[in-house]
Amino acid sequence: MCKLPSLRYLSCLGLLVACLSVGTSNAWTSTTPLPLSKEEAEWRREHPIIKVGVFTGDHMPFEAWRGGQPDGMAVDYIRTLAGRAGMQLEFHPYSDWNAVSFGFREGEAFDLILTQPVRADRMGRFLMLRPYAFTSPAVVTRSEGSDIKSKVDLRKAKLSVERRFGLQTREIHAELPEATLLYAEQGDEALSLVANGKADAYIAPTWVRARALVARRGLPDVEVRGDFDLPVYGIAPAVRRDLPLLAQILKRSEATIGSSELTELQARWGADDASRV
Repeated sequence: MCKLPSLRYLSCLGLLVACLSVGTSNAWTSTTPLPLSKEEAEWRREHPIIKVGVFTGDHMPFEAWRGGQPDGMAVDYIRTLAGRAGMQLEFHPYSDWNAVSFGFREGEAFDLILTQPVRADRMGRFLMLRPYAFTSPAVVTRSEGSDIKSKVDLRKAKLSVERRFGLQTREIHAELPEATLLYAEQGDEALSLVANGKADAYIAPTWVRARALVARRGLPDVEVRGDFDLPVYGIAPAVRRDLPLLAQILKRSEATIGSSELTELQARWGADDASRV
């Protein structure tokens, strides 16, 4: 069984600010016009369309591309920010996470991307907005017969990870240098490695992803374990560094987001308690 949310999760959640619903007509509105400086207002007039990159892989609840449309918590968030700033968005799918997150050349086709960890390496590549969520990796083990009870047990274990989440994999290796990492192409494959005994545990990038994958599997052979004291990090949109006025305008929008809107956003995406973010 999973433990109750840890204090550090609760403290992180207290810092969260975010919200947005799909479609301009459904976006939360503000009765007070967003105050912009003359320079910001001129930039907005000269840039009527903001190009947003959306990852096409399975990165829910944060972002996905479904039926030719963007979907996810981050899509809701950025639509609200843009709506309050009087900006229009144009969403474009991309499939190579690392090329956009690290190479950045392909990322130059976008003005911003939706889901980046708030880390030092990202600060050098992007202008980071405020986190709309805080999260931590989750541990999934076999339901019966598992020797993984605490973080100590992970130190020399065989751990399945998803290859595309390269940043998380590097951090796991740094945190657990003696563990053996087994790479899977998708979360379902990572769970199967645990279920069939090839891996001792699956390290999922987020709690909500771990729970969704286990629920989708529909078998009682694996389960999400409690808090293993793995690093907590913020998730936020990232603006191109050569667009500081765009970042400034969106940060003004962020300041209008209230705690009740955060609660609504979290509830809508099944992340309305600390243990599920």
